[in-house]
Amino acid sequence: MEPAPCPTLTLPLKLPVRIRLVEDTPKLMAGGIPVTPINLVLQERKTHEGATPASIETYLRAARLYVEFCAHRQQSLIGISDEEFRWFTSALIGQTFLDAQGQPVRLNGKRGKRTADLMITLLYSLAADISERRLPVQRSTRRMAMLR
Repeated sequence: MEPAPCPTLTLPLKLPVRIRLVEDTPKLMAGGIPVTPINLVLQERKTHEGATPASIETYLRAARLYVEFCAHRQQSLIGISDEEFRWFTSALIGQTFLDAQGQPVRLNGKRGKRTADLMITLLYSLAADISERRLPVQRSTRRMAMLR
């Protein structure tokens, strides 16, 4: 029997998306709920791999942008379609995208193409770490959005 999927992998994420310090450790939150898979991977990088605070902040920045996009679309971390992921990559460089209600929105902040490319690279790295941890993921015909 397969374990139940981690709720923040499969439940639609909600705004606001914030980073909170909990016992001197930054935690990504969406709608007041911790985004557990990402937080666990970053905690492991800090504890076991010696990641610096600056490195963790950079990964958090990338993850926050993806989680913000998911929340605007009212999707889970793994619920984003291929088309939506293309919208996300365009949104990273400031283009508008439609939220779940069909209203045009933008991601917070401004980034150039090189920074947007870095954010995608960091998300691939986080997705690989989540997969390697073998966090329970609901089997689906869709690939995990962050692995595109």
